[in-house]
Amino acid sequence: MIIQLSIIVFVIFFALKSKIENAILAVICVLPFQYFLKNVFTAFLGSSSLISLWKEIIIIIVFLKILKRQYYYDAKVNRSFPLFFFIIIFSLELLLLLVAPVKSEAIVSFKVYCFPIITAYCCMHMAISNHFFKKLFRVILISSSLVFIISHLQLHFFSVEFAFLMDIADELSASGEVVFKYSASLIMGVERMYGCFSGPNELGLYTALVISFLSYFLLRQKMSKALYFITLIVIIFAFATIIQTFSRISWAFLGIFFLVANYKILLKRNTLIIGATVMGLFAIFFFVTDFGEIFKSSIKFEEASAEARPDDFFSGIEMVAKNPLGLGLGTVQYGAEKRLWETEIFWWLVLVENGILIGGAFFVFYISMALKMLFKKKPIASFTGTILIIAIVLGFASAIIFEPIFLTFLWALAGLALNSSKLNYSTS
Repeated sequence: MIIQLSIIVFVIFFALKSKIENAILAVICVLPFQYFLKNVFTAFLGSSSLISLWKEIIIIIVFLKILKRQYYYDAKVNRSFPLFFFIIIFSLELLLLLVAPVKSEAIVSFKVYCFPIITAYCCMHMAISNHFFKKLFRVILISSSLVFIISHLQLHFFSVEFAFLMDIADELSASGEVVFKYSASLIMGVERMYGCFSGPNELGLYTALVISFLSYFLLRQKMSKALYFITLIVIIFAFATIIQTFSRISWAFLGIFFLVANYKILLKRNTLIIGATVMGLFAIFFFVTDFGEIFKSSIKFEEASAEARPDDFFSGIEMVAKNPLGLGLGTVQYGAEKRLWETEIFWWLVLVENGILIGGAFFVFYISMALKMLFKKKPIASFTGTILIIAIVLGFASAIIFEPIFLTFLWALAGLALNSSKLNYSTS
C-alpha cells in the first residue's frame, strides 16, 4: 500500500506541476500499458487498486486546471464543444451511478462513458505549444513500438508466462499448453496475440488506430528521411501485429479507414509503397500461417463468433425496445461479473445500460463532434473525424469500441482536432 500511495502522490505532483499538454502526452504514452502494469503490480504487491486510477487522477487535475483558468480569465467554452449534451450526459450518468445496485461495476461504465469526453474537453481547451504535434507524433511512435515488441514477445517467446501474468490462464495441460480462461484468447485452436492488453481485440483496435494515425501523416506531411524510414518500419511491425490478433473488427476498421481517407492519393508513390508492403505481409501470413484459413472462415461467417454476430444484432433491437429506460449502469459492460444481458454490439450496450434518452444523447454527441471535425480544414480534424465516423458505424457490429484505451485515445485526438489554436504539423 505504501508503494501504491507513493506512486499516486507522484502522479498528483506531476499533474499539478506539469504543463497541461505534457500531462496529456503522458496519458497517451502510458495508456497502452495500463492493463499490463496493473497485472505486474498485482503480481508483486498483491493489489493495484490505487495505481489503476492514475489516468483518471491526471485527467481530473487537468480538467480542474482548465476550469480554473476559464473562471479567472473569463475564457469561453469552445463553440465546437456540444456543452448542452455534455451536461445532460454527465448529470444523468452521475444519477445512474448513485442508484446503481453494484457501485464497483457501475463506476467502470461511468469512467468509460464520461472520462473520454472530459479528456476531449481538456484537449480542446488547453494551450498548445508550437512543437506539440512533433512531440505527439514521437510519443505515439515510441510508445506503440514498445507495445508491438511486447506483443511479439508474448506470442512467440513467453506465451505461458504472459498468460499467467495477465490472469487469462487457468492451468497448464498435461502437454504443457495453456488452458485459457476465455474463449477469445483462441480462434479455431490458434492462440491470438494480445501483448500488454486485456485481450486480442483490444490490442487490434489500438493497433488499427496507430497504423491509421502514422500512415495518414506519413502520406501527407514532409519529414526527414530518418523519421520516414522509422515510421515505415513501425507501420510494417504494426501490420504484423494486427494480423496476429485475428481481430476482424480491427481489420475492418483499418481497411475502411485506408480506403476512405486515402482514395484521392491511392496512386501516389508513398501510398503505393505502403499498399505493396501490406499486400506482401498479407500474402506471407495468408499462405505460410493459419491466418489464411481463419480469414476465409471469418468472412464466410463460419467461425463461431462471426457466425453469431447477425443474431446478436437483431436480438439487441428487441432488448432495447423492451427496456427503454435501461437496465442500469454497469449491468451490461463486458467487464461486469454479473451481467444482466450480454451483447457484442457497442450501441446496444450503451442503450440497454443507459436507456434510450441517455444513449441517444451519446449518439448525437458522437455524430455532432464527428461532423464538426469533418468540416474543419485541418489535417488532424479530417483524420479524427473520419476515425470517429468509422467507430460510430462499427459500433453497430462490435462492442470492442467500448474499450477505454481506444476511447480515451480517440477523444484526446478529437479535442486536439477542435482546439482553436493553430497546430504546427512539422515533425522535424
